[in-house]
Amino acid sequence: MKETKIMENKTRGKFIVVEGGEGSGKGTCIENLKLHLPGDRVYFTREPGGTPFAEDTRKVLLAKRGYLIDPKAELLLAYGARIDHLGQVVIPKTKSGIHVISDRFYHSSDAYQIYGPERFDLVPLSDFLKREVVTLKPDLCIFLDLDTEKALERMRARGQELDHFESKDIEYHKRVRQGYLKSVEEGHHQILHIDDMSKDEVVALVLKTVKDFLEL
Repeated sequence: MKETKIMENKTRGKFIVVEGGEGSGKGTCIENLKLHLPGDRVYFTREPGGTPFAEDTRKVLLAKRGYLIDPKAELLLAYGARIDHLGQVVIPKTKSGIHVISDRFYHSSDAYQIYGPERFDLVPLSDFLKREVVTLKPDLCIFLDLDTEKALERMRARGQELDHFESKDIEYHKRVRQGYLKSVEEGHHQILHIDDMSKDEVVALVLKTVKDFLEL
């Protein structure tokens, strides 16, 4: 009997990252993408997170705590979760032809573990990890750039309890923004300046950007 071979899907799915500081509306944009993109062709995930180990790491990193963690330890924790996330979720999904959209990626590590706490001595370590550990780079990173004061006003207006990073002072968040702007200089990125845009305009722009890129 002649063996029938099933053609493997050779078209790799795209890997898209959505980045933005606190109050940028990133979460709202991602929820809108979930509503309008086909669930059988697009998989949504987040960092830290996406696997049981990475979700446990997320709890450690975001918890409000009465003690300090060295930013180097935070950076290595984030990359440990990232290795697991890439290996178990992002790479297998994209290899199977599924597009993956992640809420945050390594740009957030640069912003929150290096620029925020002003630990520029960690840049060589970060560069090494991105080069040797991040085995799949984003095909597209969308960064929602918003004036820091406006962003914090929006965040506090939500009336929700703030996590470890959200509760930092404005100078910290200004440095985080600069860290993002520096990090997204690399690769294929689109910086969307949203200072003078309404929430609906931002949501619509992100949806159009993603649909155009994925040709959906």
